[in-house]
Amino acid sequence: MKFFSILILMCFVLGVIAFVYYKKNEPETLVSVNCFNGGVYSNGACRCPSGYEGSTCETEMRSRFFGSYNVNESCTSGNYNYTFRITASSGGVTGVTLRNFAGVPGNFEAIVDGNSITIPIQTVNIEGIDFSIQGSGQISGNMLMLSYSNDRGVHSDACTGKCMRQ
Repeated sequence: MKFFSILILMCFVLGVIAFVYYKKNEPETLVSVNCFNGGVYSNGACRCPSGYEGSTCETEMRSRFFGSYNVNESCTSGNYNYTFRITASSGGVTGVTLRNFAGVPGNFEAIVDGNSITIPIQTVNIEGIDFSIQGSGQISGNMLMLSYSNDRGVHSDACTGKCMRQ
């Protein structure tokens, strides 16, 4: 009977050792991750194409700029306060439209890259007056800091603006 008990104990111990060894060497379960908007899963993370971010590339980078802003602006011609709005542009996933920017009642297009925004030189005609604007800026939270030049016919202005999202 003692022999039988020792045999059962040995079988039990061998079973535990085999189970532990199997679990230790079991292949890792692969995690299935869906990367959106053209993202590619590689080395445990989604690699997002330009204009997208997030753990699965689900967020457009430009969305961090969307909203209405109260502007406190300092220009060579004086200090100004106004409100403008940033919305999605139809010009691609990195494009945005600035409405009423610099107090001009027209639309200007800009490009975002991460926390940066670039306003390429462009001109709009409002009631026979050409307004040309170009500049750049950075966003941090709800604060957008912009520097730009504004040409209105014979008047030229260099401005910096603190833009607080409403």
